Amino acid sequence: MNTKSTHEQLHHSLSTACDRRERTQEACISRASRSRTETRAIAKALRQHPIPQLTKTDTSKRWAVGADTVRRVLRDHGVDPGKARDLTVPLTDLLFCEGVSDPVRTWAFCSDDERLVLMADLLTPEGKRDDDHRWSKLHIGTYRRHAREGRLSSIRIGKQHRFRRDLASAKNWRATPRSAQK
Repeated sequence: MNTKSTHEQLHHSLSTACDRRERTQEACISRASRSRTETRAIAKALRQHPIPQLTKTDTSKRWAVGADTVRRVLRDHGVDPGKARDLTVPLTDLLFCEGVSDPVRTWAFCSDDERLVLMADLLTPEGKRDDDHRWSKLHIGTYRRHAREGRLSSIRIGKQHRFRRDLASAKNWRATPRSAQK
């Protein structure tokens, strides 16, 4: 029974991949060319590491944006934000919105440390400056400019740039209680 639900979850994640408006043609081709063996391997990995579900409130905290921006970004990427407050969204859908090309495969085959980084909240430019010890003396505008110009790897959420944490920061983020996190 549990295996069937995992297979159904994988099938749903894979079948809706090409239905989204913002999916690239390459992602659809890679999904269509996935072999049965690879699909089975992904299903087996997902049984060991199920995909977490996040509420819209959790997503708002993760992206450090308002609820309206969360709805707009989800809708723009083909995910139905729904009207219910307690709607849950799979982390793989959020990773897709954050620019991960094949989030189901990425989640299934990454290491525990990489999963920790993928689950951690994204950083604002101010948080990136506090988190990055090498460039901590730079002005916030410099971080924004570097992100805009592509010098810093960033994720566009709405009109704002967000940054993924590194492993040390993600471990520190996980160690602090959720109430103390910003």
